[in-house]
Amino acid sequence: MGHFFEYIYAKIIIMLEVNFSPFPEIETERLLLRTIKMSDAPELFRMRSLEQTMQFIGKEKMVIVEEAEALLMKMLDSLQNNEGIQWCITLKEKPDSLIGMVGHWRLIKEHYR
Repeated sequence: MGHFFEYIYAKIIIMLEVNFSPFPEIETERLLLRTIKMSDAPELFRMRSLEQTMQFIGKEKMVIVEEAEALLMKMLDSLQNNEGIQWCITLKEKPDSLIGMVGHWRLIKEHYR
């Protein structure tokens, strides 16, 4: 049984350590990738309630804006706990207008992915 515990201890020691603070904003010539905000809920709902968008996501369309708010809360919790990171994609000249999202949703630190 001793080898099993050594293996587990070694796995705990070598887990991936991530820290998303401060949040890494990314700028391109036209775009700003910024942190998510609860005020993004209406735009996220708009995107996630469209059939054209959801055909690529593999989930049901959102029906009420509270679904977007709940998803944003999960994303913010994940960011706070360093378990995932999401960027809102916006145009530089309209940083409050969400045009997309990208990120790493579920980091599995012990598997480095």
